[in-house]
Amino acid sequence: MDFLFVGCSNTWGDELKEPSNSRYSRLLCNALGVNEHNIAECGTSNDWIARRTVEETRKKKYDRVYVQLTAPVRSELYTLRSGPMRMPNRRSPNAGQMREWVPDQREILSGHYMKFYNLKHGIENMYKNKFIIESALNDTELVFLGLDCCRENRPDKRRFHSSSLWNEFCEKRIIWLYDDIIGDWNRVQHLLGARQHPLEEAHQMIANYLLSI
Repeated sequence: MDFLFVGCSNTWGDELKEPSNSRYSRLLCNALGVNEHNIAECGTSNDWIARRTVEETRKKKYDRVYVQLTAPVRSELYTLRSGPMRMPNRRSPNAGQMREWVPDQREILSGHYMKFYNLKHGIENMYKNKFIIESALNDTELVFLGLDCCRENRPDKRRFHSSSLWNEFCEKRIIWLYDDIIGDWNRVQHLLGARQHPLEEAHQMIANYLLSI
């Protein structure tokens, strides 16, 4: 059997000593005796996650697919000269920082995050991508994980999720990494690395939870 895992740095295993051996995808697959296919990448957006999930499942039939949705603020921008350009991970009024992220695109980035992006936009885009994945993989066993350490996905903002227009079209629930599995983000800092990624014990908790459902 073959299991596919798509997501950002939390699924890739950032800050783990040996990501390929101790991330939750490997722990889960080892426990079940199935093949792990982890194509997660650090810093990716929900746009990228949806596109790569669809692309990969068109190439190969997987018995189960785990999709970890990331911070809604992340996005992509298409240009005339190239394909999708990864936007920075957060809003910042500092134009100098934006220049470091994407050279020569300071004005575009500033306009996007300072004038256009808002919490509602990010959440709607997340559920639009979730709907795309559900529609494309309607004959595949599909599990969604959510990154709820980011501002837009924390429990106190869930009213924006329940009122999402795109969420109305989605059918599968999201399993929140912290709220449902690891625990309150503010109280589990000992389980996180310097850059706030789950460490070995937290990845084992995720794997155990997924094994139990």
